[in-house]
Amino acid sequence: MYFAMSWLVLLYPLYVIIMYCKSKEDNSIRQIFRESLLIYKPYEIRLGHFIGKTALFCALWAAAQYSYIRALDPALLDATDVSSLYATNFSFVYMLSWVILYEKFIALRIVAMIFSITGIVLFVYADGFGTASMWGVVLAVGSSASASIFKVLFKKFVGDISYGQLSMFMSLIGLCNLVCLWPIALILNLTNVEVVTHNLPWGAFCGSAAVLLVFHVLTHYAMRQNQEFVMGLGMVLGIPICADYNWKNREFHGMKISGVVIITVALILLLIPDKYPDRLCQLCTKCLQEDVQPQPRDRRHRLRGTNTKV
Repeated sequence: MYFAMSWLVLLYPLYVIIMYCKSKEDNSIRQIFRESLLIYKPYEIRLGHFIGKTALFCALWAAAQYSYIRALDPALLDATDVSSLYATNFSFVYMLSWVILYEKFIALRIVAMIFSITGIVLFVYADGFGTASMWGVVLAVGSSASASIFKVLFKKFVGDISYGQLSMFMSLIGLCNLVCLWPIALILNLTNVEVVTHNLPWGAFCGSAAVLLVFHVLTHYAMRQNQEFVMGLGMVLGIPICADYNWKNREFHGMKISGVVIITVALILLLIPDKYPDRLCQLCTKCLQEDVQPQPRDRRHRLRGTNTKV
């Protein structure tokens, strides 16, 4: 985790090199650097706030990544369980956005949030309390919660920024990880939790870190406008692929199957665009109004109030 996150430092230098090759003017590069520093709202540089917010985002990012990787330990959970539990972060994002960012109330997403919580409870009950699987569920849900807090705070403090500012933000997270989190990596090594030796497959580590860097480039740059939808769709397709018995040779029984199905349904409900629930309500209202036929009035009632002469 520490090694892979450190590669984020490369994003802003790569962006500067690309912009320099396009403009080839030193003044424009200086201007881009000044604008790239204006990341956090309000868009002004205050050293204390700047460092504090960067450290907060780095801590949330590290917590989400490390918890997710630890939950993938075969002694705790398998990939299907972790993917399903991590998919609940879409529900957490909506709940926090509704409370913190005052987003629009959508009943369908509240139902999805309830489904997600129900799926988490089923996963906990599947193997019982106090087991290793329960701690795997705690790690996976902790990763999901950390990722959702990161996304909501990003919307609140950062918002819609340019590619240069985004590159600076990602590189600052990598730099903060490299400078501040090395004591944690050292403690994990000394306590034999994660032992680092020269015999490790560093080629595979570098390859996975490079692939992860490409993943961040694709999700945050190439698919920036539809990032949430694309990632959610990947989760919807990835969960059944991981659960495929013939490919992974895994068996699921009872509550775990129910939990996976409920969380997947919740994720599909969350991927429905905001305007469609309103349109669905309007369509249902229109159908109900058409079903209620006006009853014919009584003739005597129609003649009420008319003047008659004897």
